[in-house]
Amino acid sequence: MMKSISCNKNVILKFTKHKISSENIDLSFEKNFAIVYNNIIYKGPTNQLFADKLEIDLLSKDSKIFMNNNKKVRKLLDLSLKLEGLNRNMA
Repeated sequence: MMKSISCNKNVILKFTKHKISSENIDLSFEKNFAIVYNNIIYKGPTNQLFADKLEIDLLSKDSKIFMNNNKKVRKLLDLSLKLEGLNRNMA
């Protein structure tokens, strides 16, 4: 039985209305754990998220999201706030 697998280039995970795309994923079936990394884009029914690393516990479905660069986080937050303001003004 395969205990782990690594995939790279155009990784896509789908679950109902949720989609995660990235460059890499490492799955450990022995530890029931997945690490998704490099250029992560999460798209859900109501939001979108960019990240550098995502860790997922495959049993509990708990996840942790990481950014390698705090400046990049700040840019995303600033953009998010600007877009939120635009959406309010258009309503």
